[in-house]
Amino acid sequence: MTMPDSPGAIESYQEGTPAPSPVGRIPARLVVAAGRGDQAAFEELYKRTHRAVYSAVRTMVRSEEDALELTQDTYLDAWRSLPSLRSPAAFRTWLFRIAANKARDHRKRRLLSIDSLEERQEGGNGGEPVDPREGPPEVLVAGERRRRVQEAMEGLTEEHRAVISLFYGAGLGVTEVAGALGVPRGTVLSRLARARDALRKRLLPYLEDRDEV
Repeated sequence: MTMPDSPGAIESYQEGTPAPSPVGRIPARLVVAAGRGDQAAFEELYKRTHRAVYSAVRTMVRSEEDALELTQDTYLDAWRSLPSLRSPAAFRTWLFRIAANKARDHRKRRLLSIDSLEERQEGGNGGEPVDPREGPPEVLVAGERRRRVQEAMEGLTEEHRAVISLFYGAGLGVTEVAGALGVPRGTVLSRLARARDALRKRLLPYLEDRDEV
């Protein structure tokens, strides 16, 4: 299955200034048609959701290249598995659950590779230690405010970045975020509260600086 306008559509978003729009209500007819093998219907689903999916994954994995690849993998899996989706109304939650699982699995593999590298270094190869973090990611959208928010997001835990991205970026409801992440609704509410508090503390110096201007 070849994704429409991809990866160009995602890349063009990265170069632009607007943030991704939250995913709106998905017509059940599109989901049903796509589940029956209608590629045009699936392409429409892709066009309506891919920027929000990319944005969510990008926040979780931090790497632009990895996020592009994982977004593509998300839609390939969705295309293959869509016939088994029982409720068209659950499409948004189902899709973001696939994306979240992809990002989570990717991070686990990356951590394992980092641990393996560190073990080899501790064995005494005589080289300089390798920093696996690769520095801060590129800013997704222009503007000082968005840059500051992105930097603040980098300081959050993976769990907190995920709920912020899905709730505010993708526009999912609390129940949908819970379904996408496979955690109780109360856990999402708790993580959202803690993530907002952490972001507020990280952004406070910036906000105070602007008040002094």
